[in-house]
Amino acid sequence: MGILFNSFKEQNYFLSKWSGKITDREMLDEYARFFSSEDWVPGMNELSDVAEVDMTDISPTGVLDLKVYTEKTYSEHNVDKMKTAIYCSDALPYGIATVYQSLAEDSPEDVRVFLDFDEAKEWLL
Repeated sequence: MGILFNSFKEQNYFLSKWSGKITDREMLDEYARFFSSEDWVPGMNELSDVAEVDMTDISPTGVLDLKVYTEKTYSEHNVDKMKTAIYCSDALPYGIATVYQSLAEDSPEDVRVFLDFDEAKEWLL
């Protein structure tokens, strides 16, 4: 299925909704496609919904590669501060999301992981 992106420019965020089985390569390709589209505005916050995704094919290297890629993209667009709220409803996505959160500690991206979608959105906005 992949990752579907929906921009809410007036509220300064985009929703990334993950579903189905996703691999490291698909994850990077989907973000690269979105970041090069007109739907993304540098500095927009992200609300990531990983409640319906199968992450069994996402590796620790893939998570690190995504972090490196997003950090490079933000740097190239002079983004110095933005928020990412990750909504998880299962143990595996939660674990992977907290690894991503740890990797982002010294970056312009303030990442928080939530078990409740409404709380994630409230924190983001």
